[in-house]
Amino acid sequence: MLQQADHFLIPLLDGHFGVAQVIEVVDGGEGSVICALTRRRRKAKDPTVPLTSLEVVAVLKVQPPEDQPAVWPIIGFEQIPPIRHIWPLQEHRENDFADVPLIDAAIVEAFVNACHGLYPWDGFPDPDFFTHLLLRPDIVLYGRLYKEDATA
Repeated sequence: MLQQADHFLIPLLDGHFGVAQVIEVVDGGEGSVICALTRRRRKAKDPTVPLTSLEVVAVLKVQPPEDQPAVWPIIGFEQIPPIRHIWPLQEHRENDFADVPLIDAAIVEAFVNACHGLYPWDGFPDPDFFTHLLLRPDIVLYGRLYKEDATA
C-alpha cells in the first residue's frame, strides 16, 4: 500500500517507467492518494532522487491498481517537493479532498504515457482530457503524440 512520500513507478509503453510520488494518503479514501506525477523517465534499477516542484506536471487524487505493488512498484521515499505554490494542498485538505476528482489507475497510466509521447494526447473522447489534468494547461509538453501522428 502506498504511503506518504513514497516514490513509485508507472510503467511506460517503451519498457521504461514514469516516476510519481505520494503527497498525501486520503483519509477514508479507500486507498486513494494524492500524487505528484512527473515527466521523469527511468529504468527500474536507477537510484531514487528527490523530485522538485518544477518536475511536477500534475497533482491528482488517484486510486492505485488493486495489485499496486506488482504494477506500480515502490522504489523508495524522499522528501516531498513543496507544491503549495503550484497546487492548493491545504485548501483541498480542509475539504478532505472531496472537491478533487478521483482518477482511475488506467487513466493515470495513459496520461503518464501521453506525457512521454507514447500514447496519443488526444486519445480520449474529449481530446482535451489530458490537458485538463495538467497543473499548467498552457505549458506544451514536447514530444506529444496525437492520433493523426499515430496513424500516419
